[in-house]
Amino acid sequence: MAAATSLFIGRPCIPTEHLNELSTFEVALMPHLCQRGPNGIWLISRGVEHPVRKQVKDIAVFALVDEDNKPIIYHYIDRYGDGIRAVDFFLTEAAATAKTREEIETFGESGKVRKISGDELLIQLALIDVLQLDDEAFPLTFSGLRLFNDERIADTETVLRALAGISEP
Repeated sequence: MAAATSLFIGRPCIPTEHLNELSTFEVALMPHLCQRGPNGIWLISRGVEHPVRKQVKDIAVFALVDEDNKPIIYHYIDRYGDGIRAVDFFLTEAAATAKTREEIETFGESGKVRKISGDELLIQLALIDVLQLDDEAFPLTFSGLRLFNDERIADTETVLRALAGISEP
């Protein structure tokens, strides 16, 4: 799986709370190293009844995609020289298409627009530091915080509400 995996080695504490964060797609646990080596690796992911997975199942956004049909991830360098990954998602296909036209005018490159939803959306969110949704930025990791000098990481509930097109009260 090409998504963010939180890895834990040692005592068999299963830190499932990481699955409530959008920056983690699955948790890997390598319990107790011994003379023979590790006692296996457990990969734990969200089940179909997990609240985050249930919330995202009806959410669909649009993204500019590359020739491999994968959302385009933009790479930035922060003031410390660390790489930050960001993606542009749009609530409507029309907004994504307008962005594509803008990219063609600016950079002379053509692109396509594709709908992203469900587990694929969760995978994409786990791969990035900043979500740019229409005109609003959501830092998803500490690296993302540094790019925008924000004070805190966007919480899962806020991001999922925004992705669903529900404005904050």
